[in-house]
Amino acid sequence: MESSVWIENFESFKLLELEPISQRMIIQQKASAKEIFFRFFTDEIIQEIVNHTNEFVSYKKRNFDVKEKSRLNTWRELSIDEFKVFLGIIFYADIYNFPHISDHWSNKDFKGSKVKEFMSINRFQQILFFFHVSKYFDLEEMEDESLDTIETFFYNKIDNENQEKKLLNSILKIEDIFKKIQVNWRNNYQLNREIAIDERTIAFRGRSNFVLYNPMKPVHYGFRSYVLADSKSGYTWKMKIHGNYDKRFRKKAKGTDNSKRIVLELIEELNKGHIIFADSYYTSIELAKELDEKGFGLCACIGKNRKDLPEFDYESILWHEKKIFKMCLPNSDLSLVVWKDNKIVQIITNVYNPKSSDFKNRNHYRTEEIQIVEIPTPILKYNEFMGGVDLSDQFCAYVETDRKSLKWWKKLFFHILNVSIINSWIIYKSYGNEIKLKDFKFQLSTEMLCQSFRMKDLVIRIKKKYRHFPAKRFEPGRRGLRKCKYKDCNNKTQFICKMCGIHLCIEPCFEFFHLRL
Repeated sequence: MESSVWIENFESFKLLELEPISQRMIIQQKASAKEIFFRFFTDEIIQEIVNHTNEFVSYKKRNFDVKEKSRLNTWRELSIDEFKVFLGIIFYADIYNFPHISDHWSNKDFKGSKVKEFMSINRFQQILFFFHVSKYFDLEEMEDESLDTIETFFYNKIDNENQEKKLLNSILKIEDIFKKIQVNWRNNYQLNREIAIDERTIAFRGRSNFVLYNPMKPVHYGFRSYVLADSKSGYTWKMKIHGNYDKRFRKKAKGTDNSKRIVLELIEELNKGHIIFADSYYTSIELAKELDEKGFGLCACIGKNRKDLPEFDYESILWHEKKIFKMCLPNSDLSLVVWKDNKIVQIITNVYNPKSSDFKNRNHYRTEEIQIVEIPTPILKYNEFMGGVDLSDQFCAYVETDRKSLKWWKKLFFHILNVSIINSWIIYKSYGNEIKLKDFKFQLSTEMLCQSFRMKDLVIRIKKKYRHFPAKRFEPGRRGLRKCKYKDCNNKTQFICKMCGIHLCIEPCFEFFHLRL
């Protein structure tokens, strides 16, 4: 297509009429923080992690010489309830960020740490070191034919078959569970009409074939991921990791623009009717036409060097001039808006009227005089709804779930945990609960610690270890009454704990105090 096809005559121009968004079958009943989180990390997924962890430890014991003081010698079978407590401790440690994770079990006066009542530090470090989310694969035992039958979520930039086989083992470590959790992300949230597509960098400086360097980002080293998020709430709906392996997809998409197929891959499960916002990295005229044919709206920034764009003499525009150019494609819903403000911005859209504008007041950066600036409607909509992924990144940075590790797949696993918490918080707020993210994460951790583990077993364990028993303190007159030391009780009582030596109501304060509820 030649650039002369673009015209400035809008007489026969019509915008795309979007269809109503089809509603998904989603659970709308109110639920607690723990119940919402376990919609993503279901018992089936956790059971799979537990099984793979136990299998990996068994493999280590069979095939390696175990030293006398190794953690393997004291390993016992992991259970679902115990792994939930393990996750609860990780979430709790993210809120009370001590200098080292072992400080939560220290005898020093670290106020607020209560995890020692639910799991020992040795057991926690055992699980953190040995847990696996996939089956262990031996590449030498695998047949070459099995390489083509494995679907991955990575994008392809691979040069030879030897590198392909080398990368396969590491890819399988996180792929299966990541796909299942993403399906749960999509099945438990109804997106708004406006959605955003952008990249996200997951910080990591270890050794991995998937680590990229980008000096233009705040995080220079890490994994690059492509994210589809809700523009209003910041809910992460789908995510793809930029990797080095996707042989089958490369053959299928040969000759296709890489940035174009990223967008098409992210919207595969979407129904038409949504409006997609993206930056210039993903946008092209070819992509805009294909989205228009599929019934998707588009409002995206497009680079000056893209094919099939009209030619503008940008050098003739003075630096202080404010100009707007509007053009459209005949027999199409696509229009192009070129706006010269401080810089030149090009927006291509098929849903917003390029001829409409709004006037905004702006202070001059030198004289501080109020200026009235004309801004086209597509520019305003782009600024309003493009930040969905940035909003999700902002939430992830508030109370980050992370543990240091040299294993790259563990870094991705903890990032998946973090995104799942953010998505759970967004769903929890949609029920009308006004709560901060930090408070929600604390509520989630306490629910997992106090309810995932069997409380009956916990009471027996505390009694055997500490020997806390109530006793009545006999004193003449009213002096035998003392205020109950439980934080939520204002009553007076004669009962004390023999071990602690403090006054507690016999019921229910005595039990609540020793269970740290």
